[in-house]
Amino acid sequence: MTAPSRLKASDKSGICKKLVGVLKKRYKGVAVPKERSVLDTMLYAVCVENTTPDQADAAIERLMSGFHDLNEIRVSSVTELTSAFEGMEGAEWRAVQTRAILQYVFEKHFAFDFEPLRKKTLDLAQKQIGKIRELSPFVRAWTLQEALGSHTVPMDAAMTRASIWLGLADVGSNEEQASSALRPVLRKNEAPIFCELLRAFGADPKYRRTLEQALASPPANGFDVNTAPSRLSQLLGGEGVIEDDEDAPKSKGSKSAGKAAAKPAAKASKEKTGSKSSKAETPKSTRPKSRSN
Repeated sequence: MTAPSRLKASDKSGICKKLVGVLKKRYKGVAVPKERSVLDTMLYAVCVENTTPDQADAAIERLMSGFHDLNEIRVSSVTELTSAFEGMEGAEWRAVQTRAILQYVFEKHFAFDFEPLRKKTLDLAQKQIGKIRELSPFVRAWTLQEALGSHTVPMDAAMTRASIWLGLADVGSNEEQASSALRPVLRKNEAPIFCELLRAFGADPKYRRTLEQALASPPANGFDVNTAPSRLSQLLGGEGVIEDDEDAPKSKGSKSAGKAAAKPAAKASKEKTGSKSSKAETPKSTRPKSRSN
């Protein structure tokens, strides 16, 4: 098995294009984010990290409709703001980042306007955003990519988990390491849509448990990036999906595993009866077939 770090960037780039084609079939509604102001971009980034676009849209709507205006959000307590992120992972941390953004922008410009950031060089923009200490690396990178058009690859935990499983990042990589691994592979104009599709896959609750279990016992040499398109197609097709159900069997198997288990039973039945008709009496696998979306 080829380790991710040994493959040339140009080869990885070709594989990424194939992955985009596979992901587009499953996540047809995912597109490059719409244009927003710098401030709105940062607030949306807080909502979309480690979530699906639908969850992020719902969260930003609750935030904006649940308070009178941005100033009320700025002076509200973290506990009060957490209600906007109810049911989301890291709700309190999202509230902390939201308030920190608004407090910094207002104290810097005495208005909720962060558009001057667009006129700065990438280095200066990074330094200014870095002054908001509470921000996650994802929110910083997302802002630079979406608001300034910089060649960054914003990675959250869900995306990192998916990129490791695909073999695009080394096992054990964190968000920043995964971002560094993908940046030379993706062209500037390719990065936004690739990131959106990767996060849609990584944050999809249907596949989260499968990815987590796979990463818990990774191959000795890491996941083979060369087989990523085929493995992804099989997973999205329902093979190898581990349902997140406490009552469901905790097996790692797929459809093929169920069929393989049925073969010994069929052989035993045929030997026992000694006739062709015994084939019809062969017990079928009781395992429900995985359904694909």
